[in-house]
Amino acid sequence: MKIKIIEEYKKLIQEIAALKSEIARKERHLRRLRDIYKPMEITAIDYSHDNIRGTAKQANIMDVAREINELSFDIDCLKEDLNEAVNQRKELERVVNGLGDVEKQIAMHHMRDPRMPAWKIAKAVHVSKRTVYNYLKKIDEKKII
Repeated sequence: MKIKIIEEYKKLIQEIAALKSEIARKERHLRRLRDIYKPMEITAIDYSHDNIRGTAKQANIMDVAREINELSFDIDCLKEDLNEAVNQRKELERVVNGLGDVEKQIAMHHMRDPRMPAWKIAKAVHVSKRTVYNYLKKIDEKKII
């Protein structure tokens, strides 16, 4: 039971990181497409032609508009998935904190931010710094994280 909760938490953290990365990548691509869609000069884009003229790059205007629409929809779906994963992570944290198992709480804090100093973990879990060091040593020996 111990390891399953920690493994589930680790999977959630990895999923959240992957979703954030995917959202950032798609938003960069969306910005590039919107820059293509914008005119470079004061003159307006001639929408009667198939290809965009007067912008930094030449492209088919319908393809660019369709791709912008698809990317916007994909980004919205990814943001919903991210919110669900974050809520699931918070619920799992609440469950672990409710169990009162100090080792799981310390492992959870250490996984969320590996650079978090021991005194902050100790303050959050309400134990001494030495206890945190001992549990972190046990966790490293078990290779849970």
